[in-house]
Amino acid sequence: TGVEITATERLKGGRNSLVYLLTGERHRFVAKVYPSPGIGQRDRMKSEFDGLTLLRETGIDSVPAPVLPGNGWAVYEYMEGQQVTMGSVSASDIDQAVRFLLRLKDLANNGGNRQVGPAAEACLSVQSVFSSIELRLDKLLSLSDDGALQATLRGFLRTEFQPRLFEVKTSVSDELAIQGKSPLSEIRVGHQTLSPSDFGFHNSLRRPDGTLVFLDFEYFGWDDPAKMICDFLLHPGMALSGPLRKRFLEGILQGFSQQPDLRDRVDLLYPLFALKWCMILLNEFVPERLVKRSNQETSIALEHLQAQQLSKAGYMLGMASTC
Repeated sequence: TGVEITATERLKGGRNSLVYLLTGERHRFVAKVYPSPGIGQRDRMKSEFDGLTLLRETGIDSVPAPVLPGNGWAVYEYMEGQQVTMGSVSASDIDQAVRFLLRLKDLANNGGNRQVGPAAEACLSVQSVFSSIELRLDKLLSLSDDGALQATLRGFLRTEFQPRLFEVKTSVSDELAIQGKSPLSEIRVGHQTLSPSDFGFHNSLRRPDGTLVFLDFEYFGWDDPAKMICDFLLHPGMALSGPLRKRFLEGILQGFSQQPDLRDRVDLLYPLFALKWCMILLNEFVPERLVKRSNQETSIALEHLQAQQLSKAGYMLGMASTC
């Protein structure tokens, strides 16, 4: 960095990556150590560093500046601020989030950024959403049901989730047929946007002047704006009030007014993305996640976390209707 680092401190958060504060005489930085990508998996360091480089080069300063890339790690500008609590989220914060996403939309419309890859689990067709849900469901159903909690999970999947998935898939497919469209049809390039993918106030800081800094671009890339909208509204880490949800939706749709069918696409896909969020919430049951957790938490803590996630999935299932 060109600055002698005199102290390091592990920061809280960063469930997927390790995050450190680096302190020098007159400078501070943040270092992230990323999980090693497996074969065919996303290089999160490259996605985040390259994404933030693009944003800062185009004048977007509500994100940290990239400083130094490494092999599985990177150093970024330290941004002064406090974690945003959901109880503090205001209409002004919603407006800031909308303006940020619309700046990404404008950047996407410039057409010179196709070197950016797709967002993590980009959903450019309805079939890709179907497939993503079913892949996660099959993984959960393949788990053994040894133990009361695992049996409860299987019962939830069989008697509650699968029937609702069938209903939503049928309804969505029927509506597409009425419109003369196929689930396999991809949203055209001109209607895609650049998306942080995991975007919301859970990944933001409030600076002393009240403006927000947006963090975590490990999943940044091209995606359907309908997915971006649905994920923001559904994210279980936010639980926005009705008026704030309405303000976000109206603001973002106005900004995407050149896509008059976007509201209809959001209404169509919203139940599907709610079902996908059910599956994401149940990640704590899959073996890969358990391996990561086993070194950090006791078996009792793991069971408590799994029970919490199963309860949240039940609540999310109730949201699988038009937004």
